[in-house]
Amino acid sequence: MSGRFLGLGVAGLFLLSLPAQGGGICSTDTSTLLRVHANRSFIARSIRLPPPPFHLDEEYVVTLGGAGVVIRTERRLCCDFKVTRTFASGLARPAAFRTFTNALAANHVEEQTSCVFENDLTPPGGVRVLGTYEVSWYGEGGRENSFQIVFADPGGSTLPLCGAEAGALVDAVRTFADAVAAVHGNRVCTP
Repeated sequence: MSGRFLGLGVAGLFLLSLPAQGGGICSTDTSTLLRVHANRSFIARSIRLPPPPFHLDEEYVVTLGGAGVVIRTERRLCCDFKVTRTFASGLARPAAFRTFTNALAANHVEEQTSCVFENDLTPPGGVRVLGTYEVSWYGEGGRENSFQIVFADPGGSTLPLCGAEAGALVDAVRTFADAVAAVHGNRVCTP
């Protein structure tokens, strides 16, 4: 069999393996609603032996039609240096998408500005988070907003402190991404 026909066969099998979901992603509005790139390190602080620190890279894209792409890579920064990867794509359940868009509106994604969450270093325990969470939102009529949430130690950034809405947006994105990965029939890879 020639390479060309083999390639067409593999592509055909891939397309046949995609979930139907009422016409699939292509039958929905594929315009981007939200795009996130996050790059953070989590370092546990404890008077006992803490769990190993880890680094988390995240990429999320959500469309106006309720489709999502989730790409996460978690790397332990010591010991066994284990790497966990997740790639998921597909349509969210309508209720999960409604909850997500309601959270975006309730937390004023269109008005957010760059800010910083500072780590509380006063207690001996807790988790230090260092890194960035970059958000781009695209609304109706060409409206858009981009901002960055920085995670730093006190004095590590000149940005104003983040309010509760910024944290709620981070939580809403993670919850939606988990919902996309949980839908039966969506493509999920965790090599």
